[in-house]
Amino acid sequence: MSVSVEGPGYNADARFTAFAGSTKVDSEIANKPGETFTIGDPNRVGGINRIRTQVCVTSTDGQFGCGAQWNDIRD
Repeated sequence: MSVSVEGPGYNADARFTAFAGSTKVDSEIANKPGETFTIGDPNRVGGINRIRTQVCVTSTDGQFGCGAQWNDIRD
């Protein structure tokens, strides 16, 4: 997964949190376009079934804001 925001004076990061049921398993923050990573525990029986994602933006003058969270659910 990757995130890119086109806007002078802004930086964005994407926050990913992996869950197995209601148990938080892992989390990562990506802030470079095209950045890739592995999330979750490969040794966990059954793996993960949900990833919560949220994008946050910071301006060069220090203003900070996050968009709504959303969930990607594995069937």
